[in-house]
Amino acid sequence: MPTLSFFQSLSIFIHIIGFGIVFGMMLVGPIIEKQFQSATDWSSRAKLGTVSKRLAMFSPIAIIILLLSGISNMMTFGFTMADAFSGTAWWLGVKIVLFVCLALNGLLNARKLGEARGAIIMGAMQGKAGADAEAALQATYGRMNMFFRVQGFMLTVVVIMAIFRP
Repeated sequence: MPTLSFFQSLSIFIHIIGFGIVFGMMLVGPIIEKQFQSATDWSSRAKLGTVSKRLAMFSPIAIIILLLSGISNMMTFGFTMADAFSGTAWWLGVKIVLFVCLALNGLLNARKLGEARGAIIMGAMQGKAGADAEAALQATYGRMNMFFRVQGFMLTVVVIMAIFRP
């Protein structure tokens, strides 16, 4: 087995840190969501929403870390974008496409859903929400559960592609 240079080792280490952040968010996110859905009062939901929002703040950081270290890994190991999408390293192309989907799904869909939930909760706590606030909030549960399932599936495929490199 060939030895890696310091730069290659550092790049891989930083990439693993980025993956750890994403994996941690995907592990803790559904747990917070389950607590959120089982909460019965608006103040508990507001607190859990705040925790969820703080957790989501790590998402852009993880994306930047993974993007920069992934590009660095490609350069240090001699892969190009042409390799990734022309067939010689198709697994890398699949990882790149799934990474973009993961990032966009998290940054766009989850953010909108979180903002909508926040507005419902704030309206209910201030007494401005109507009687349908509970129903409006419960309508977001299925979408959030689907979000975590889709993200988990894509992350699993990315990990499989990284480990087994067909």
